Amino acid sequence: MRSARSKVNHDSAFYCRICELLQESVHVRSAVLFGSAVSLEYCGQIGSGRGPVDFDFHLVTSAPRILEKYDWAEKLSAQGYCFQVSRQATGGARKLTIICSEGQLDLVLVSISAVRVASLAIRVGLMRHFALMRRALNEMATCLHSGYSFTKGQEAWGDFYSRVSRLPGVRLSNMDAVRMADGFLVDALWVLQKTMTGEFVAAQHVLHCKLVDTNLRLWREIRLRKGSPLQSFGLGRRVETIADLDEQQCFSLTGSVHNGDLRLLTFSMLRGMQALMAKLEPQWTVPQAMKRLLDFYQP
Repeated sequence: MRSARSKVNHDSAFYCRICELLQESVHVRSAVLFGSAVSLEYCGQIGSGRGPVDFDFHLVTSAPRILEKYDWAEKLSAQGYCFQVSRQATGGARKLTIICSEGQLDLVLVSISAVRVASLAIRVGLMRHFALMRRALNEMATCLHSGYSFTKGQEAWGDFYSRVSRLPGVRLSNMDAVRMADGFLVDALWVLQKTMTGEFVAAQHVLHCKLVDTNLRLWREIRLRKGSPLQSFGLGRRVETIADLDEQQCFSLTGSVHNGDLRLLTFSMLRGMQALMAKLEPQWTVPQAMKRLLDFYQP
């Protein structure tokens, strides 16, 4: 996996200050920049005056909690510190987000003990026996696939990151896709039923969080199988620039929150899901009994 260090504009004062803090912290054993800040289409914005820039770092640390309680307000006062929050991330890690007027900083905090165990499991071939570890490392691999750059700890942890970056990342098998499509039908029926009882907010919530989410995941897998680029791996990122108009119809919602529009949007998402499944698993179809039940709610 390529290192994108040469693409990063080191003239960014915000970036330089972050690197300085990570370098001087005894609790940070390794710091790896990943995400849009090291991608081809984004790094030109760093230090270009086009607005605040986001930086994503994966940190191997001996004290995650200490970093969460670090006095970032004082350390980043010159960068316009505004706010910070710590949340649970995938694989048991913590994610610390720090917002400044000059940009946003996301730090994925992974304990050194967890990384040592994962590194050993990869080296001796035990990862395939531990589903949770395999899932967490593939989530990590997904983040590294578009490039990454060490700012600290490459000598100690370079081999580990190189091995992780060669993992397949988050992918869907045909069976996974079928399970998601089947679940979609249940969720779509639920949405349609709620439109009839006047529960429009609940219906809209599931429409966005489940139906659109499923279609985005299926579409992402199609692009990965085709070897098509994904400038940003997060669901929905850059869709407007990389999906054609037909594909955008699979997950774009435009309408008001009332009975007719919500039902129209639900059937639009259903048609989109069927079109996506035709590319992933052509033998999958909506069972006739379920189709009749859904069609009862046609607007």
